[in-house]
Amino acid sequence: KEFKTDAPEFEKMSPAHNAEEANRMLQEATRDGNRVAMFLWASQHELDSGRPVYTYYFDRAIPWPQHPEFGAFHSGELPYFFLNLPILDRPWTAADRRLSRVCAAYLKNFAETGNPNGTTSTDAPATGLPEWDAVHSDTPSTMQLGAHVGPMPLADKARLDFWTRYLNALAAKAAPPV
Repeated sequence: KEFKTDAPEFEKMSPAHNAEEANRMLQEATRDGNRVAMFLWASQHELDSGRPVYTYYFDRAIPWPQHPEFGAFHSGELPYFFLNLPILDRPWTAADRRLSRVCAAYLKNFAETGNPNGTTSTDAPATGLPEWDAVHSDTPSTMQLGAHVGPMPLADKARLDFWTRYLNALAAKAAPPV
């Protein structure tokens, strides 16, 4: 219903033969659609403002033995970015503490320079952190923050193309008449 005439392409791209597969495909589609939507918005904002835009995808789940079903969730990155892991009673690991230091360094650099790499130009990062590239409309990627820290594609080519077409069509329908 959601995709109307695009439904056959979506179903081919995201096949599901039972409820479990359908739930997984819905999660993957939501993830991909959100990453592509953020990229499209950031690309347009960069063009409109002439200022770099930095996006990320945080995929580290807060260790929470009572609720493993939550996984990585919106705002789950906040304790990492603000070095607040000790405030929450969780079984933090060395990997969590390392990721928190990396996220906090990016945030500090961004607050000081407008660039998470800690530079005021496109020079290599001054801090030894993996380089966080600004969004560029010709490079559909985002920064992955989790077990891996570095650039990552938004989605595979078929899904990227689908979501770009679909979201641009929705935006065109919602645009005011000229």
